[in-house]
Amino acid sequence: MEQSDQLSPRKILIIGNALDPMRCEIHDYRWVRTIARKHQVCQLIDDSHAFGTLGPSIYGTYDQWANPRIDLVVSGSLGKGLGLPAGIILGSSKQIQKN
Repeated sequence: MEQSDQLSPRKILIIGNALDPMRCEIHDYRWVRTIARKHQVCQLIDDSHAFGTLGPSIYGTYDQWANPRIDLVVSGSLGKGLGLPAGIILGSSKQIQKN
């Protein structure tokens, strides 16, 4: 984060998994909020292992990542958490409808 403070404002893409499947722990991405104070941040999170099994709702961990400063997209396979042959993409309608 110190390095991002030294940069001029720019667009940053952060990609990661919501869950560490080896420890069955949700990753902590609070540090992204700090970066988003200065930079335009788009965060893509793969939540395949948590949909339907972890988090406060059926949407896995999606709610805990929401932040008005971050363009958030959460995607995942429903095969791991729910056993369904399908996938899901969650985000703002503005972000999802981009060409």
